Amino acid sequence: MIRIFFDLDGAVIDKAPELHGVAYAMLADAGLGPLSPEAARSFIGRSAAAFVRQMRMARSIPVSGQAPLLQRLLRV
Repeated sequence: MIRIFFDLDGAVIDKAPELHGVAYAMLADAGLGPLSPEAARSFIGRSAAAFVRQMRMARSIPVSGQAPLLQRLLRV
């Protein structure tokens, strides 16, 4: 049996660098500027959807653009 553990609030493992890298790649693919590591870290802790919502708002991505970003984040 394979078990996968997600720790999005950083209580066990500091995943901010990896999540920042994912956000960087997603925004670059969309032709948008990157988030700072500090901004990405501040978005961590609620859920993947909340992370994407805050990333979308930080880069003025329309609400219609949130679903594709969330789907991509969850596939990574």
